[in-house]
Amino acid sequence: MLESIRVYLTENCNANCSNCFNRNSRGKSNMDLDKFEKLCVYFKDNSVPKIKIMGGEPTLHPDFAQMMKIAQKHFKGVSVFTNGLCNNLQNFKPRKKDGIVYNFKFSKKLTKETLMLDKKGARSLEVQISEKTNAVKLVEDIKRVVALGDNIKVNLTLDCTENIFLHRKEIATIYENVWNMLTEAKINPHKDHIVPLCFLYGTKIPVFDTFSKCRLECTGLIDADYNLRHCNQFSDHLINLFDGDKIIPYKILTNYLQAKHLELQNIILNKICKDCVFYETHCNGGCYIAKDNISREDILRNTDFPLK
Repeated sequence: MLESIRVYLTENCNANCSNCFNRNSRGKSNMDLDKFEKLCVYFKDNSVPKIKIMGGEPTLHPDFAQMMKIAQKHFKGVSVFTNGLCNNLQNFKPRKKDGIVYNFKFSKKLTKETLMLDKKGARSLEVQISEKTNAVKLVEDIKRVVALGDNIKVNLTLDCTENIFLHRKEIATIYENVWNMLTEAKINPHKDHIVPLCFLYGTKIPVFDTFSKCRLECTGLIDADYNLRHCNQFSDHLINLFDGDKIIPYKILTNYLQAKHLELQNIILNKICKDCVFYETHCNGGCYIAKDNISREDILRNTDFPLK
């Protein structure tokens, strides 16, 4: 059973981030309101408990407010990933089990008002680290925002669009420094995204057993044109969910997701992971290893990871 489903309400965006994982497929498409509700009913009827609203920038959809009410009607938990730049976000009335995830790239715009701290639900900051990150400045920016209110969660992630192994030493050092400075400031950072164990090996970055495992239950994304994708890290369309006005059987959807998941695991295994004793015990490669821009040689050249 899927633990949640990601949905792109729109491919439109009011920013132009160079490291956007959706920039190659971004367009002007908006999801139809009636079809969105059909999708919500469809996933609810198939016991999917949560929906993650994404884009593009979801608040730019002309029916954003109404769509949020529909999502809340059918799901136990609704989360919105946003850059926080559009005032339409204020039309979302989060419940206790809902949440808003803010792209920290636009941290200068984050205030008590834009964080909507007077409303219920969780607030999270999606903080991306790359080899160009100034750790001290980043931590100061995080501390400023976290000080605005209680229970603001900090999620550390890496740049999904870059070859993280080419600058592994620099990235890992920055990550360690950010983690340590946040901990010293009594801010408990969390990790977001699946980072392969070979990247983490030999660093002081805390490792959990589930940190490097991409699970089938976490896959599934519907774009604004109703195409099923494995997740937001892969832009290829697996199948369109609508056959006329009807939605394909849920079993077909899960079959396509499973086929893509197995395809990616086959790529990962043949690239390097079949020579790793930690495969499937602590790690299954994650999406980084599956991507074309990272080669076996990149991993071996930039790590001391023990194979075989």
